[in-house]
Amino acid sequence: MTALLLLAACGTPALPALAPAPADLTLEVTEKQVDAEEPVVVVVETWSGEGWTVPPPQPAAEGLNAILVAQDGPTRVGERERRTWSWELTGPVGSYIVAVGEVEATGPGDQTRALAPPPVFVDIGVPGPVASGLADFEAAPPPEPPPYRTIAAVAGGTVVLAGLLAGAWWYRRSRPTPEAPPDPPDVQARRAWAEARAADLDDHALALALSRILRVYVEQTQGFPATARTTREILQHLDDAARLGPADRARAAAVLDATDRLKFAREGGGAAFFTRLGDDFEAIVIALRPRLAAPEDDA
Repeated sequence: MTALLLLAACGTPALPALAPAPADLTLEVTEKQVDAEEPVVVVVETWSGEGWTVPPPQPAAEGLNAILVAQDGPTRVGERERRTWSWELTGPVGSYIVAVGEVEATGPGDQTRALAPPPVFVDIGVPGPVASGLADFEAAPPPEPPPYRTIAAVAGGTVVLAGLLAGAWWYRRSRPTPEAPPDPPDVQARRAWAEARAADLDDHALALALSRILRVYVEQTQGFPATARTTREILQHLDDAARLGPADRARAAAVLDATDRLKFAREGGGAAFFTRLGDDFEAIVIALRPRLAAPEDDA
């Protein structure tokens, strides 16, 4: 009995702290909102235990240029080593998603660990997220207010006329005009690409537009957040979903890889280059277009 009382007086013993992961990856920004023409400073850290290796990661954001400005390490912290990279991302005014593609760490005995930190949302020269530069994805303007002044002026003429106008106005208010349904995703994607081709864009901007249009289309038709994922992750999702045959899968890879090379390495470009990518894009749009359900036969 005495022993039990002593244990109760001492309280519940603390549980031991969990051991840190043998390999880890973090992504942070020093400021989520910066002034126009100011860089977004991104800090990436990797942690590796004994026998583990984490490949150097690189942050990226659609429409921004990334420059490595500093790196530090390895620094021994307890039983792990830390490495740090600082990047500066620059680009036009707008809102962006900064992400690091999935990195595979390797350890003793052929162990592997997939590392993918969550993306970070940043704003350059704006107080918050803004719409995409493509017209198809901009918010619609607010509706015009009802003509109250006109109604009041006419109603002031005579009591009878005012009553008739009020009745007609309330009748119209009771029957709202139905909104037209939005265009299907394939129509939106084709129109956005046609407008991008017709605009006076250089090769780099046109590659950004095509990459963005295809990612939005995949997101709309597949329910997969393609606008925040890497080319590798998008192609893996399309493989898992089994929505593309071998030829169309190769076309999707060609469009994403080619636009990535032009965006980040300035490889490719020209009229023939974009004509070929446009043909591949059209084939992908058709392949991923939602299929209409077949009507059921009457019993």
